Amino acid sequence: NINGGEPSERGNQEDEDLWEEARHVREMKRFMIRRNGFLVVCFMKEDKPLRCGEPFTVAFDFSEAGGYLCEEVTLTLETEEALAPEFCAATPAVAPGRQHFARTILTANSISESLELVIPAGAPATLRSSLGELSWALRLKLVVRANPDAQHPNAPGEREELNWSVPLIVAGVEPGELPGGDTPSQRSRLLLA
Repeated sequence: NINGGEPSERGNQEDEDLWEEARHVREMKRFMIRRNGFLVVCFMKEDKPLRCGEPFTVAFDFSEAGGYLCEEVTLTLETEEALAPEFCAATPAVAPGRQHFARTILTANSISESLELVIPAGAPATLRSSLGELSWALRLKLVVRANPDAQHPNAPGEREELNWSVPLIVAGVEPGELPGGDTPSQRSRLLLA
């Protein structure tokens, strides 16, 4: 049933495939990334709880982009740690961000792209306490060029770099759940040292 209901028990395989595909689309969280009022890309992230060692999908839809052509996307998955100000002497203590994944995709001739990412099984989970926090972020660096057909303040063909990020909450795993029974090896540098 394509009209929004679940497939009937006597529905054919095609109906069930369409239902599964439609349900998958609804499970994506959408972010409309704009510059100067023009849509650059619709970024989508699978809307589910994230856990260490499990995959999740991200996608980019350029089909409705207007004033800019997105030539490339660099996607990074990072953690950052910071101590609460009351525990720092003079300046806030922030451990350098750790990059767990990075990929650059050439997108100048793309209508859409998708990737499956995996948060490393031994990586630390998101942690917030009175002492500080360990946070995760999915960062995008978009290299865009002004579209000569659109009217906006940038000169046609001028390249720009746009940076955007979305925070992630990542749950950990129990030591017995890790592949091969491994124990978490990537501990927090500040909070658990």
